[in-house]
Order: sequence, then C-alpha cells, then structure tokens
Amino acid sequence: MKIRFIVIILLLLIFTNLSAFDGKRQGFLLGFGAGFSNISFKQEIDGNDMGMDYEKETGFATDFKIGFAPNNRVEIYYSSQVAWFNITNVYGDEVTISDGVAAISLSYFTSPRLETIDWCPSFYLSGGLGLSAWNTPYEDGSEAWTGSGFFFGAGYEFSRHYRFSMNVFINDPSTSFYDSTWTTKSTVLMFTLSGMAF
Repeated sequence: MKIRFIVIILLLLIFTNLSAFDGKRQGFLLGFGAGFSNISFKQEIDGNDMGMDYEKETGFATDFKIGFAPNNRVEIYYSSQVAWFNITNVYGDEVTISDGVAAISLSYFTSPRLETIDWCPSFYLSGGLGLSAWNTPYEDGSEAWTGSGFFFGAGYEFSRHYRFSMNVFINDPSTSFYDSTWTTKSTVLMFTLSGMAF
C-alpha cells in the first residue's frame, strides 16, 4: 500500500507544471498543520466490549497534505491526520498513542469569486477515505493496529497560505492477539491551523 501512495505522489509531481509555488491554488500543493484534538474511543475483543465505556481524551493534532489542484476550487491530495495523546495502559504505564487516518482526499472551495480570480478567502469542505492506524510509537517493539478510516470537515482559508480547519475522523484499527481480534473504535475531532505552499 505504501508503494501505491509513493507512485501517486510521484505522478502528481511529474504532471505538475514548473511554476508550482506561484501563489495560485491551481497546481501542486503542500501543507502542514498543527492544533488540538478531542478523542473518544473504546476497545473490543472479538466484537465484545472490554467492559469499559468510551474513554475521552484531549491531545495534540497534526495534519499533512500533498497533492494537486486541477483548478482554483478543487484540491485532490493525500492527507495524514494524527491525534497524539497519553493514556495509562493495562500495566499502569503512561504511554503516548498516535491515532490517525491516511486518506485520498478532496477539498472544495465555495467562493464564487474563484471562477474569475486566482485566489480569494474562502470556506471549503473536505473529505477522504483511507487507512487508519493506532500505535504506541515511542514503545520498543510496538506494532500498529490497522484498519479503515475516513474523515470529513470544513475550514476557512483566510490568507493566501494559511487556513483553519475542523475535521472529524472515524477509525476502526484492529490486531490479532492470542487468537483473538482486538479492535479500537475511535472518533476524533481536530482543530488545526495549517500553512500551505502552492
């Protein structure tokens, strides 16, 4: 699956014109955002609750995107959105969790002025579908739980290279452990401020 993402990114780079990063939304785009997240999750074994209600945590959020805008109103891109937070595991140790979704995504900018000019402030809607992962990245021997995930959201690009967004992603990564399937079902609300190069 990683090879497919690399091929898609390389194709986007090949077909992007040489005047990328010219300040026009149309063309190649690259962005990174950071902010905070609110996470709700529960874990199941073989489809049965593990005896705990939904846990709620707050944490840090990151948002990376790379892709292409075929015109001033539409962006098509790969995105990686991750919520980072701490929990106490079953052994009583505090660990850092990364709960994220990597998705093929689409954003649509709503301002009608974009039909006639290269850039203007605009609200936008976003969504994407892809893979989810739940991991303890700073623990030795840690292996990510994987599954499906998707996100939807909205935002506002208030300056040519800066935007604020609010996204919700829903994940269900799982792993096999002692002949059982363990699944984490999570819902994450993210608020991020992003810098965009285009």
